[in-house]
Amino acid sequence: MKIAFPIDSFNEKEALKTKLARHFGPANFYLITDDNGNFLEKIKNTSTHHGGNKLPPDLLKEYNINIMICNDLGMKALERFDNLNIEVFLSQEMTIEKSFQLWKKNKLSKALSKNVCHGNH
Repeated sequence: MKIAFPIDSFNEKEALKTKLARHFGPANFYLITDDNGNFLEKIKNTSTHHGGNKLPPDLLKEYNINIMICNDLGMKALERFDNLNIEVFLSQEMTIEKSFQLWKKNKLSKALSKNVCHGNH
């Protein structure tokens, strides 16, 4: 199982202490862990938000991501993740480490239409 976290900056020596980006789509990178919380890789966001031709969920699907944990995302992104069978969970924690720990304890809310951003995304 692979879990993605949106990030804007990265320090490989302290990968899990990295802060989550405020919004998943325009994040500069996605940090990937396994379901034990081990750092696997960092993916550069080459989606439409950064001049590419793919939506962020489609980019992550290419890396076989099963779960996205983020602070916030829009309804269109949630619908695309649902279509790709990628589960999305919302975390109000600042770091990947804390967010992962809450996910592991089943204490994160699953992203639903009622708890995502309904702005212009």
